[in-house]
Amino acid sequence: GAAFTRVFGHRPITTPDVLSRWLDLVHPADQPRIKASHAAARQGSAATWTDEYRLCRHDGSYARVIERAQFIRRPDGSVARSVSTMTDVTRLHEVTDLWHQTSEAAQDVIYSHDLAAGTLWLNGVFRDRYGHDPGDFTQDPGRWADLVFPDDRDGAVRAYTAAKHDAQSRLDLRYRLRRADGSYSQVIDRARILRDEAGLALRIVGTVVDVTALEHEVERTRAVVEVAANAVYEYDVAADTFHYWVGMEDTFGHDWSGTETALTQWVELLHPEDRVAAAAGFLRFLASSERYAKLDYRFARKDGTWARVCERMIALRDDHGKAVRVIGGLEDVTAQHDSEERLRQSQKLEAIGRLTGGVAHDFNNLLTVIIGSADLLEGDAALGGEPRDLTRQIGLAARRGAELTAGLLSFARQQPLAPRPLDLVAVFAEMRGLLRRTLPAFVTLDTALPPGLWLVEADPARLNAALLNLCVNAAAAMPDGGRITLQARNWVSDAAQTQADPEMGPGEFLRLDIRDTGQGMSPEVLSRAFDPFFTTKPMGQGSGLGLSMVWGFAKQSGGHASIESAPGQGTTVTLFLPRSRSLAARVDPAAPPDLILGRGQHVLVVEDDPALRRFVVSLVRRLNYRVTQADTGEEALEILRRDPDIALLFTDIMMPGHMSGRELGQRAQAEFPGLTVLFTSGYFEDTNLDNGKLDAAAHFLAKPYQIRDLGEKLCAVLSGDLVRPARNTGASLPV
Repeated sequence: GAAFTRVFGHRPITTPDVLSRWLDLVHPADQPRIKASHAAARQGSAATWTDEYRLCRHDGSYARVIERAQFIRRPDGSVARSVSTMTDVTRLHEVTDLWHQTSEAAQDVIYSHDLAAGTLWLNGVFRDRYGHDPGDFTQDPGRWADLVFPDDRDGAVRAYTAAKHDAQSRLDLRYRLRRADGSYSQVIDRARILRDEAGLALRIVGTVVDVTALEHEVERTRAVVEVAANAVYEYDVAADTFHYWVGMEDTFGHDWSGTETALTQWVELLHPEDRVAAAAGFLRFLASSERYAKLDYRFARKDGTWARVCERMIALRDDHGKAVRVIGGLEDVTAQHDSEERLRQSQKLEAIGRLTGGVAHDFNNLLTVIIGSADLLEGDAALGGEPRDLTRQIGLAARRGAELTAGLLSFARQQPLAPRPLDLVAVFAEMRGLLRRTLPAFVTLDTALPPGLWLVEADPARLNAALLNLCVNAAAAMPDGGRITLQARNWVSDAAQTQADPEMGPGEFLRLDIRDTGQGMSPEVLSRAFDPFFTTKPMGQGSGLGLSMVWGFAKQSGGHASIESAPGQGTTVTLFLPRSRSLAARVDPAAPPDLILGRGQHVLVVEDDPALRRFVVSLVRRLNYRVTQADTGEEALEILRRDPDIALLFTDIMMPGHMSGRELGQRAQAEFPGLTVLFTSGYFEDTNLDNGKLDAAAHFLAKPYQIRDLGEKLCAVLSGDLVRPARNTGASLPV
């Protein structure tokens, strides 16, 4: 999925030949082994498979990965499907190699005791400093105890034994170690116990520091290495001074390297909302007996921006536990924090979208009946003045409900889209008059549309609605007047932008910026701007669906939407719409103005909702068609086989049971090639249509619809001779 793209750069592999596509990415030298290993695991009875190999990234480089697969088998033992995870361990290999090289260059003994294999690795310092051959201990780690001074030996052995079996993760020992010449050195042995998920000790990795003469200096150096981050400092508690060694200027822009600064200087650069908690946390750590601590806060860079910082500290304490020195590291984790925030926001919007889309589906069925019935009653000549007005109000209220439902579907990325090549310059030209009439006189509208703009692939009605929404929102943010600028340019999203914003996929887009000079948004408002029903307008003056509809339209169209804003600096909403490969934009013919009737063609209506089915049948009959009805796909196929004169199948896409409307249409057209199929729905799922985008060859009518919409659509898809009645709202329709 998205993680595969983010880590390795490839689009997700979803084709049926996924195994061969995967093997093509494996390094040629690893392919035979991996292919044989994976095939053997699948063909055997194993439940899992694990192996390590090199995988080709999108840029041609290779990553070392560990893949773990879980086989889900059928009763006969064959594999029904498998679930795999890939872990990029390239960095782990690099760090391991670097660790060995660094260990050999170290001034102290570094060791690694593999408890499972029963082996002990020691770096060369062990030979140089103490005169013993590290190879003598590789296969016999127990010989280490023979080098410990007899008075210290029992305590050291007990500590190692307890560390392996207890839940502790660290080991800190002091003992005397015998050199090859028989003399002893005072050493500090500090180790970390690495455990599996069950808590079983796997490995002990540690250092042996000779503190006979330089104990405090060596401990200080090790502490610096242990907490090294983007910026490293040393705090002298008694003098109340910070000495920044490296990284402060490179990371945050402050030239503090080599200078002594006071605690107050650090406090002054903390974000006002974090200052009290961070300063108190630091002072609490000094007053405690803890060795390690971590702080998270926002820190001011020299350019005035805020960095998210993770600070890790080690306190060096005297014999009474009082902190005398603190070694700390400041790591800029802004990018990680922002990425996690984007992921949480995306997951939140996805969850809300699923909920709103399901509600919209059922609501659209009800609205279809209400709107259609109101239209029919309003056209009844026998209806008096006051009842006609009430009926008109019912219709207007229902259409308002349909607009809200359309907004929910847009946000849920389940609205029906009919994308086509569009020339944005022509779209602006058509909308300019509407925008001039809609926007207040004190708002100036400017456009910057350079020549050579790419065509975009988008639904024209939804694009117009999105642009109108954005301009109206921009005007509302400028109550005292201002300027709205609509600027377009061709845009290629490369790997750098995709990495900065994972939701922005690679490709060619037309970038459209709608910029205003208004009040701008606070960070809190900006973080919720795309949320449905979120609005800063007074109660009753906004639905809160404007920006969420724009976001859903952009994402469903294969593009992206983003907002940049700050208080007093205006707002810029950016739409990225996919480039069309067509050479020319398409123009729709003008819609016929009158109600269109058929000539008695036979229509099969398939709808599972009984009330809606009765209503739709009534509408189709009033439009002068013969009608047969069915409530399931299976029943519809039986009717088609009995009645060869059926000219059109009108079916809902979302139906319960084993056969959806989509499948019914496919099977019906395969069995009856001359049959025309018209789909309808108030909601889309990826299993029915391609993310709500209509196939060029498919006919579709979105719910809710009016009788005029239905008549025009039936005419368009049947392409037969039609009867067009005279325009007379009081004329009765044929039954």
